[in-house]
Amino acid sequence: MSEKEKPPYGGQAVIEGVMMRSPRYYAVACRKANKEIVVQVESVESLLRRFQWLNKPFLRGTLALIDAMVLGIKALMFSADVAMEDATEAAKAKKS
Repeated sequence: MSEKEKPPYGGQAVIEGVMMRSPRYYAVACRKANKEIVVQVESVESLLRRFQWLNKPFLRGTLALIDAMVLGIKALMFSADVAMEDATEAAKAKKS
């Protein structure tokens, strides 16, 4: 498979799950304590696609890094929310 044929997909691990990204969308899937899978799917709008004048060599790399970091933090915050929801439910059940 040549470099041009490879699909531009990537991802990262999050708390009890995974985040996958394509050029236009990203999805986060997290497992709750009861084995249920919670999925969030959203579209991704890159700054480089929106503003073509930013597509210069140094700016392109810097903005791609910032885009990746923002999306990664957003995915981690979603997975942390799912994990905290489970933790608070477990704490309430333990008190009862």
